[in-house]
Amino acid sequence: MSLYAPLLALLETRRLIADLRSGFEAVGVVRAAGDDSRSREEEEEEEERRKRRRIVGEYGGRDPAWFAAVAAAMPPGLPFGGDGGIPPKGVPSGDAGDGSSSTVGNSDAFRNQGLEPWWTQLAGVWVETDVLTHDSGGPPALLWYNQSTAATTTTRSDIGIVVAGDGSQAVGARLSFAGGLLSGYVMRAEVGNHRLYRYDAGVPTLIRTYAGAITAADTMGIFCSGNTIRGRKNATNLASSADATYPTGFTGIISFAAGAQFSSWATNL
Repeated sequence: MSLYAPLLALLETRRLIADLRSGFEAVGVVRAAGDDSRSREEEEEEEERRKRRRIVGEYGGRDPAWFAAVAAAMPPGLPFGGDGGIPPKGVPSGDAGDGSSSTVGNSDAFRNQGLEPWWTQLAGVWVETDVLTHDSGGPPALLWYNQSTAATTTTRSDIGIVVAGDGSQAVGARLSFAGGLLSGYVMRAEVGNHRLYRYDAGVPTLIRTYAGAITAADTMGIFCSGNTIRGRKNATNLASSADATYPTGFTGIISFAAGAQFSSWATNL
């Protein structure tokens, strides 16, 4: 059934009623033509009233009640009208060993035309339209996921990539930003590969390199459990490394250049 079927049915009904009304008015005009007692002024007033009631075209209208009826029949969510007041969520990216799948409560598809309240622009300016874009500020620019203020020992975060990785797109776990300096574990999409880093007060240390580019429509992530730190690609855990430097911290999206774009977010927090 078409989304607009109720509206079109209403409009067609209004048109038929208007046609019937015009027919009745035409009969009245014929009858009035033989009544010599009607003044020219009365005839002009009657004609003006008919014009005000007449529906112009097939679906146009001048009667305010017609507009009210159309508004009442409009479906609640037009396909081009955005997502309403309910935040749409990203596609869950699987648990892959951490025992907690992302759900509608901890993922985001970036379709609300504005940052939701669970995000804080900790560094840089971020804009959400149909994708998430690092607009200005930084690097690094950091979008903090507020619900991860007290990270557990198991932390997983995944991002969707809009264009091929060029080094600007990253996701992090067990992060801190004391003094405006990034610390924690960061998975970064680079040209031809994706790499896992530990950042110490803004200084990166390479932990592991994973061969293969992260391209548009891929997801890339990071998974921390105890001292085990590993990268993720397309909801699959990759080879791990051991590091005990940061047992806790927050989760977030990181950009190293203005213009970096992200299509989705998912976490187990």
